[in-house]
Amino acid sequence: MTTEDTKIDLSRIRIAGARVLVREHDPKTVTKGGIILPDHAQEKRSVAEVVLIGDGCDPELLARDRTKAEFAKTAADLSIGDDVIISRYALDSFGASELGPRMHIINLGDIMAVVKPENSDGGE
Repeated sequence: MTTEDTKIDLSRIRIAGARVLVREHDPKTVTKGGIILPDHAQEKRSVAEVVLIGDGCDPELLARDRTKAEFAKTAADLSIGDDVIISRYALDSFGASELGPRMHIINLGDIMAVVKPENSDGGE
């Protein structure tokens, strides 16, 4: 599977541990009033799309480990294609430019919320 905008073969990537490969959304470059923002003035994005999920994100495995049990619920709710709200500094931890533009590997603990698509039936 190759994505056009990243030109990488995702089938060759295996994310290790409780980590997630995300693609950050494009930064806002124009305000509602039409003002064009320079690069240094653009707000750092905190929403990204889940591209791949690491093998350490298994909810059952996380629940058994007392130090990671709090992440079991997040891992259970997470699926490829979901938008996630991430910690403001999560993207600073490791930006894998060789993976493609706007692609980052983040720790599962840096995910603060999972935003399910509107057509998802995961509501209560």
